[in-house]
Amino acid sequence: MENLLKNFGPKVQSLIKAVFEAGEKVKRIPRIFEVKKGESHRSGVTQGDKLSQDIIVKRLTEEIEGVRILCEEESNHKSVLSKDNPLGLFEGTRVIIDPIDSTLNYGEDAADWSVGAGLMEDGVLRGTAIYAPAFNNGLIIAAEADRGVAKLDWGDVKHCDCPPKKREPQKCVVRVGVDTLLYPSFAQTIPIIGANVRGVLTMGSGLLGLGLMACGQVQAIIQTPQKAWDWAPAYAAASLGGNTFRFFQISEGGELVPVKEYDYEAFCFLPKTNRLGFVAGQPSLVDKIWDILPKAGWSRLNPDTISGTWN
Repeated sequence: MENLLKNFGPKVQSLIKAVFEAGEKVKRIPRIFEVKKGESHRSGVTQGDKLSQDIIVKRLTEEIEGVRILCEEESNHKSVLSKDNPLGLFEGTRVIIDPIDSTLNYGEDAADWSVGAGLMEDGVLRGTAIYAPAFNNGLIIAAEADRGVAKLDWGDVKHCDCPPKKREPQKCVVRVGVDTLLYPSFAQTIPIIGANVRGVLTMGSGLLGLGLMACGQVQAIIQTPQKAWDWAPAYAAASLGGNTFRFFQISEGGELVPVKEYDYEAFCFLPKTNRLGFVAGQPSLVDKIWDILPKAGWSRLNPDTISGTWN
């Protein structure tokens, strides 16, 4: 761990220690997936989500003076910003955290879950710390602007190429977020993409997927509009050294609307229409995938209404 920490500044070091401490704690406790009140059967929370968040908030507020935090679970802590309207988010030192990314995998005792935190300075995402306790004997991916990307797995620290080495399409791996599968129009593109790359895989933890992309193990990621903590903690790592993001929103009429870059509204939990999707990764591959994506007809099957109709 010390060999990893020395590559980064004090604030990112605090992020790394916080996600590691939280991940180590929650990997050892019972995991019961409970559906969130008022939401579909796909949206859940565990005791681990709440415990992980409390651990991260406590460490960061003790170690980073004046920090304010945007996070997924409800909290009465004075340093936690409102999810719906996180006033002051783009001022000073802020951290966006996902206490457990892919609660489903966590609850099923699968490997593809992570704990993530992203450092934001005056509205710019500059640092990343991701810990996946059940992946590669405990995988940590960390990054900081001007300091690059490094990972710790199988007990070794490795510096990642920035930019990752370019691959021909036939050698590329593309990952898609699980929610993309709720869009029938997008599903029609999977055979086209899949026939031209080495493989198309779904990902449980979007943060872990973006971290693997930063390390050159994934060449592109397609993600439909998500809550900010599902991508922002990994943004600094994933965008370093030449990887590109093409953000979009989906209009009420089902049109794909390009968005130049993230803004304050993208970090507000409500309204949902402000959330960003993206195609990210190797620029040439991102451009090709973008061209293939349908520009209209993005109707989403709604789990809130369809659940229970298939028996």
